Amino acid sequence: MSTLHRYADILDIQFPDRFEPKPLNRKRINPLRKHAIFPDTLLRKDALVTPAGFWPHEISLPLSLLTDRPLVVAFFSVHWNRYGIDLLQQLQSLHQDVKVMGGRLLVIAAEGEQALRPLVEKYQLTFPILHDRNNAIAALAGLYEKQDPIWDRVSGVDADVPIPATYVINPAQQVSFAAVDPYLQHKLDQRALLSAVYDAREQLQRVQVA
Repeated sequence: MSTLHRYADILDIQFPDRFEPKPLNRKRINPLRKHAIFPDTLLRKDALVTPAGFWPHEISLPLSLLTDRPLVVAFFSVHWNRYGIDLLQQLQSLHQDVKVMGGRLLVIAAEGEQALRPLVEKYQLTFPILHDRNNAIAALAGLYEKQDPIWDRVSGVDADVPIPATYVINPAQQVSFAAVDPYLQHKLDQRALLSAVYDAREQLQRVQVA
């Protein structure tokens, strides 16, 4: 008699919730791309992990108020592991150039003070970081959707966090540069980003002259 088990004989194994069958009509991430309008949202000053010298209000302000000059918005999570550390270091190397070109850099992180403070100190980060509670801003940008988790596409990431993306937003609140990396495979194109910041500054100057 065969000792092989039939499929029906295999014990019923209970898997974690994340492996439950997903609905066929589940919502998917839909990242903002170049030329899209970046949605306005209220940024709370008490969500800042590191200081932002350009913050003009005591409590909160709409993101649109920061687009009076080119705005670089980069999303981050500590759960991206080495990829995330490399991204922080790239952003730090870009920060001064962005400022010199008249732009601003704002990093939007899935985690808060406790998780980020050691990284800020270790890598001497000088740019402002905002805690995106419940991934609300990432969801507006189409980078986070609970029904389409990052761990479905990237091994080694097992937290409920968004996919990576870095944007340059011009004064019309339009995305002029978009680096979306759903599989955590690519380095940031620093030259293309700075070129987009420069172009956004030129656009702003033309508007001011007109």
